[in-house]
Amino acid sequence: KRHDSSAGVTTMRSENDGNKRPRGNEAAAHGTVAEADVTDVTSRLAELESMLRQALGRIGTLEKKNKAMERETRALREDMDEVKDENRALKWSLKQLAGRVQQSWE
Repeated sequence: KRHDSSAGVTTMRSENDGNKRPRGNEAAAHGTVAEADVTDVTSRLAELESMLRQALGRIGTLEKKNKAMERETRALREDMDEVKDENRALKWSLKQLAGRVQQSWE
């Protein structure tokens, strides 16, 4: 019997050796590490949230600037179209004038 009971104790010890649950002071140490991990994760999440808010703010600013640039580009294109129209009108007027001058020389 004694041999069996010592074998039973040996078996129980080997089963307990594989148990990874901390005991006593180990549990307190692991609790502190887990709390530190949670604090680190929480702190990192707060940093990431701040970075995201800053990025979104910059995106908003760039979108406003882009809209302003689009308006300015549209206005410049309209100005170019007006200049082209004026250029065509001036060319037509110049041809008309050149034609009259030529007629007067003949």
